[in-house]
Amino acid sequence: MDEHLTSQQVSDWRAGVTPAEEILRVDDHLAVCEKCRLRLSAADDSRIAGIQAEFLSPHLSEAELDVYAQGNALTKDAATHLEECAECRDEARDLRQFASASRKVVEFPTAAKVQWHAIAATIAIAALGFAGWLADRRSPALPMEAIGSDMARDVYATMRSGKLQFPVEIAGLAYSVRLRSPAPSSGSSPFRAISPIATAVLDGRPVFRWTSIQGATYSVAVYDDHFHEVAQSGPIKAPEWRPEKPLARGGVYRWEVIAARGAKEERAPGPADPEARFAVLDDFSAAKFVDARASIPHTPLALGILYARFGAFDDARREFESVAAQQPLAKKFLAQLDQMPAPMPMIPAQ
Repeated sequence: MDEHLTSQQVSDWRAGVTPAEEILRVDDHLAVCEKCRLRLSAADDSRIAGIQAEFLSPHLSEAELDVYAQGNALTKDAATHLEECAECRDEARDLRQFASASRKVVEFPTAAKVQWHAIAATIAIAALGFAGWLADRRSPALPMEAIGSDMARDVYATMRSGKLQFPVEIAGLAYSVRLRSPAPSSGSSPFRAISPIATAVLDGRPVFRWTSIQGATYSVAVYDDHFHEVAQSGPIKAPEWRPEKPLARGGVYRWEVIAARGAKEERAPGPADPEARFAVLDDFSAAKFVDARASIPHTPLALGILYARFGAFDDARREFESVAAQQPLAKKFLAQLDQMPAPMPMIPAQ
């Protein structure tokens, strides 16, 4: 082979698809032709440069994210990168929003009411830079001991890892078994229980919600985990109800609602639906939640993480949904809530 390699031959050689009958000839030619060897080398360098440009382009540093979070101007290069990099742009926006909310935690109403440990924790967070909670792709070096409480450290650790922590025993409320076989059904009904289901609640007087049926009158019954009735609504017209007396803390409950319209009644959950079970946080957990909530910035993202940590999944979802359009991390947490064990269809006892 006296002539140089064609562009197609170079491309085939690099891709490893050179026809078998040409391999020896191309190899022999490369052994004596420096120009073609350089062409292959240059092509490889170009490919590597392309990969580097696509996958290894430097993101904004933690220091640059801190500058942006504090509302200060970035350098021209950093500002240009922020415009072109969707990942950094989303993170920087979330970071600035979180940093702004965090600064508002520090208030000085009167000298007598100042809680110095909470103030010191907030100031420490601001001084250390808020980029640390995004460091799962950069550096895990945020000194968590500078943050006030153990639960606050859990919240910030979750922000760094991007992985929700939740009590499996609460998620396990989605699983239950009927004590009797379901009656034959003529079809699915749009009437269903909405909440609380497979979640914990902080308030001993939770609001029960279900889908509405025009012209129906409803009645709600709540049972403890031994099937003893502990609350009854009586006839009501609205598709929600809140009991007058609080349920006992630390208990697990199930509830159902009956819709009556004339002589016809419908029950939710239906015979083949999962039971509507939930738990009321015990006194210790409720007090711990209140303390933890006081030690973190009151942002939907942080509160949602805290709710999930205690198994209050309905509340966590509400917080994440309120900012999901603006904060990609909230979307990620919502997806994790969706991937938790879903209520399973009932398996009737034999």
